[in-house]
Amino acid sequence: YHQQASKDTVASTLVLPTSVTVTLHGVQTHLGRESFDRTYQFEQVPFPLRYGTNPHQSCMVYKPEGRSTHIGDMKIHKSGKGGFSLTNVQDISHAISTLKYMDDSAAIIVKHLVPCGVAVAADKRIGQLYQSALACDPRSAFGGTVAFNTTVDGDTAEAMMKLFLENIVAPEYTPQALEILRRNEGTKKTNNEIRIVEIPNMHTLPKFWGDDINNHLTLRSLPTGELALEIPYLSGVRSVDDLIIDPEVDGTQIQRKPTERELKDVLTAWYIAINTRSNAVIIVNNGQAIAVGTGQ
Repeated sequence: YHQQASKDTVASTLVLPTSVTVTLHGVQTHLGRESFDRTYQFEQVPFPLRYGTNPHQSCMVYKPEGRSTHIGDMKIHKSGKGGFSLTNVQDISHAISTLKYMDDSAAIIVKHLVPCGVAVAADKRIGQLYQSALACDPRSAFGGTVAFNTTVDGDTAEAMMKLFLENIVAPEYTPQALEILRRNEGTKKTNNEIRIVEIPNMHTLPKFWGDDINNHLTLRSLPTGELALEIPYLSGVRSVDDLIIDPEVDGTQIQRKPTERELKDVLTAWYIAINTRSNAVIIVNNGQAIAVGTGQ
């Protein structure tokens, strides 16, 4: 066992490239086949990765060369203990990929690529939204990533310091919030190594049909050596007006039409489901996710 673990550790310290070139010959889409040659050049992001999925796995993240990206150029106020893991980066990506749909103030908690709390409201303070998101599944939120689409204030920062969290993401922080989140409160406090990042303009990420997806193609590698290139998911549901209200479900007549509040909750649930592994079951009430089921 120890000998094998030692071999695994040696293998994981192989030097990874600082840049990557991907050349494509033709892309098959649901609209037909488009034939072309295209080369994508990627460069290393400017922040360190502590490790990949597990501590013994080396990892490097790349972004399109010469182009600013939301995560590749995020402002890091505090990088935690030696930087980010791949899971940290993936959780941050998942969080902002959900928040990009929200027009009202919103908070989301993501744990290992699964949303475990979301709250959206135009008439609530950001601290209230955080508490509402946390109430969805406080056990899963432990060690998670909390993200907001609005400014984090001191009261919210103080509340988050009471729970062990890996990452906090927001477009902006008040000076008081940053002072609180940067505190080092001794060995008994779990958040001494919390990561604090600033990512503005989340809403500019492509999200709806017709949005520009240039340089946003999804490239995935499989453990068996293959690469999968995928067009990013774009929703055709821009507002409640795009929802289809069925007057009959499995032969049962619906007795009343949904209220405006209920339609907004359905829309919020739909946007959460986009970034929840299929098959997803999302229940939202008054802008607050009260249940998120993945892989159902």
